[in-house]
Amino acid sequence: MVDIVDNSSAGYQIALLGFPIMSIDSVVIKDELEENIIDTARPGDILSIIISMRNNTTIIDIPCFAKVIDYDTGELLGELRFPNSNFTVMEFYIKITMPDKNLNIRVDVGHEENQGSLNPLQMKDLQNITLDPNYPSSSNVFYIRTPLLDFGYIISDGSPYVDLDESASLQSTHLRLNKIGADLPEGEITLTYDGGKTIKVYLPAVTTYAANDFYIAEDGSTYYDAALTQLARGA
Repeated sequence: MVDIVDNSSAGYQIALLGFPIMSIDSVVIKDELEENIIDTARPGDILSIIISMRNNTTIIDIPCFAKVIDYDTGELLGELRFPNSNFTVMEFYIKITMPDKNLNIRVDVGHEENQGSLNPLQMKDLQNITLDPNYPSSSNVFYIRTPLLDFGYIISDGSPYVDLDESASLQSTHLRLNKIGADLPEGEITLTYDGGKTIKVYLPAVTTYAANDFYIAEDGSTYYDAALTQLARGA
């Protein structure tokens, strides 16, 4: 039998832009077959690491993760990823195989960092959105947002741009397209921001009647995920 030591800290918090996003309420180690809580195991035993994680804010749509890591070597033993953090309290299991040595584990939770080769588009203030002239006149709404605020929006019925919030610091941005009108072909919108800078943002065709989220890279390409790994349309 070999020992298992949990180096995780209940209440450990992950912060994003200064706001606490997630924290660990508890970590429990169980034998997968016998379902009893353990602190020793035989090499090769399958263990369930049961993690209770809490969302500390109303922020959603932030991809997040939980990882079980070998505290001594830094080896990743198991992980789970979630497309967003729109839960209050969630309990989940990560299964690992017990090595033939004493095991010191650490559980990390957090939000996804950018894993792609590009950086996200960042800004402090948005001054205007110019829609593709090929878009049909409709009631579709284009928001430019961050996890914490809305910079502004425009409706594709010819209405002018509506300016909302601005930030004291640079914020990564994404586009939320509330499609409640006509289908949209591939197109480009132009953003004017931070004192007159402009960027063309490349959007795929959109036919789904829903809130469609596109994360914007620094070159104007768009992605389906905040990590900028699932390309929607390239620049």
